[in-house]
Amino acid sequence: MKNNKNGNLQVDDPVTLNLSVAIPIALILNEAISNSLKHGFPDGREGAVTVELQCLGGHAKLLKIADDGIGIPPYIDESHTNSFGLRLIRGLTSDISGTLSIEKSEGTSIVIAFDINDETGFPVTNS
Repeated sequence: MKNNKNGNLQVDDPVTLNLSVAIPIALILNEAISNSLKHGFPDGREGAVTVELQCLGGHAKLLKIADDGIGIPPYIDESHTNSFGLRLIRGLTSDISGTLSIEKSEGTSIVIAFDINDETGFPVTNS
């Protein structure tokens, strides 16, 4: 059984992250990519997983993990699921003061917007 999956990593600009941000980002990436490979490509289906980290200007950053797999079934409400993986991603996003959105179009995309001070690598909070 052949199981081809392609990956692509795109970093538009260098981003400095403090460990208090880098570790949650790494765990988010691990969970999202693992979920894509495990659930998005059943029965040996071929596909691609893409990871993008973009600097949007100012302190704003955008992390996007996307696959072109089968997607999350339409009957699943990802904002109220008991899925450990999505709860983990939601909690880690909160740890970096980010916002999470999940797009279900041509696969699944997990998009996390967060603000990082480029000099210190720490989250920027509005408190």
